[in-house]
Amino acid sequence: MVYGIIMAGGKGLRMNSNIPKQYMILDDKPILVHTVEAFLCSNLFNIVYIVIGNVWKEYTNELLLKYFSKPQLDKIKLYPCEPLSRTYSLSQAINNIVN
Repeated sequence: MVYGIIMAGGKGLRMNSNIPKQYMILDDKPILVHTVEAFLCSNLFNIVYIVIGNVWKEYTNELLLKYFSKPQLDKIKLYPCEPLSRTYSLSQAINNIVN
């Protein structure tokens, strides 16, 4: 089984916005949706994990339900994580996959 991990827990502080950059709209869709579509369309991964901050879990869930079909959703797993340092989040996602 091959897993993809999308690190989407950043706050996007350099974007000077209240919304993290992964949720900003680009061509009528959030950037995160474009990223997930690319992972799914590549057919390289059996499962795609999305690492997000705990506070964005509900919002991200709603986005996924809006933009993806049931078969696609079966291949997507959300992994809310705190604290959101890149190293800690990635290691926790990998540990979750292994276990």
